[in-house]
Amino acid sequence: MRNCLLTLVLLGLVAPAMAGEEPAGNAVEQALLAPPATGLLVTFVSDGSQAQAKGIRPGDVIVSYAGKAVATVEALAQAKAKAQAEAKDEAAEIPCTLQRGAKQIKVAFAAGPLGVTLAPVEKGKPAKPLPQATIKTLDLSNLAQKPREVWYRFTLDGKTQLGYEHGVLKREKGVLTLRHEVGFDGGKQWGTNHQAVDLRVRVTEGGLTPLSTRYENLLNGWVGKGARSEVKGEAPAWAVTWPPIEGKPQTRRVALPQDLPIIPSYLVSAVVEHLPREKGACLHYRPLNEGMGTVGLASALFVAAEEEIEHEGKRVPTWRVELRELGGATTSTWWIDGAGRTLRIDYGGARALRSTKAAVLAGLPKGIRPKGTAPVR
Repeated sequence: MRNCLLTLVLLGLVAPAMAGEEPAGNAVEQALLAPPATGLLVTFVSDGSQAQAKGIRPGDVIVSYAGKAVATVEALAQAKAKAQAEAKDEAAEIPCTLQRGAKQIKVAFAAGPLGVTLAPVEKGKPAKPLPQATIKTLDLSNLAQKPREVWYRFTLDGKTQLGYEHGVLKREKGVLTLRHEVGFDGGKQWGTNHQAVDLRVRVTEGGLTPLSTRYENLLNGWVGKGARSEVKGEAPAWAVTWPPIEGKPQTRRVALPQDLPIIPSYLVSAVVEHLPREKGACLHYRPLNEGMGTVGLASALFVAAEEEIEHEGKRVPTWRVELRELGGATTSTWWIDGAGRTLRIDYGGARALRSTKAAVLAGLPKGIRPKGTAPVR
């Protein structure tokens, strides 16, 4: 839901086939803070992709494709289209130059998706840093007395309802449980999506510790499960399993960075309401992708400003909270009223508007219906 079209085209999503690995965040962050070349920084390599087969790593910078300098995703897309159109042999591979630290690497790709996500960088120009952190953890104590349940209308234009978001957050004996469902029919621009995430997170004085997640595609029944794994003598890791492919179990085991709190991505919208409502309040963390089992770049929840928005035909004073990634990109924005309720969420092109259950259910497209709760183990 939050990916742009060009990124999806270049990524070329494939079924995962993964083994144990170390997190790549440090290499990416080092390249963001000190770009070794001008081009497109590889922030993620899709498993089973040709980029993975060629040995491309997060932190590499794509400098040129088919002899053409590529400083933007659009430039790469154009170079790919031109080179593939001019290729005399469909099986011909197209040369590509990458920078890995001080070393330049030559590779050649076949036609089709590379299998990467990318961010533009400029040599010698450090990416914009995160705002300064002002808090280390969130006060979630009131969730023990009052669970949080929210309904949102999912829309692209702010008017037409295309689907829903529904979240139920509870705290029992120091453990948060979240059931979050998203379902929408977004036509050609966004496609159809229907998924549910269930997760468990331990709350301690030091912050949040993810325990387990379950990610289900409600359109086809595909399920991925993740759990914290602690082995004596080893750093804590996140272990993920998916349904077997041709009888072979699909797994991933990623070491969990210890430098910042780790928050599952779908939990962020639930806990953002617990930030101090004061301009400049900021929490640094790393997002855990529930479906892929990856830990993302250092990010910040930042209270940017007080401003009025229109909600249900009225002008309402709110606090604007932004999710900023290392590098300066703002990928999501929340507007929270004085009572601590999120009234609107923007996902960089899509929008969730707070509503009532009855209103949301009355406006759903055909075939999109909430499925209800499921146990998390």
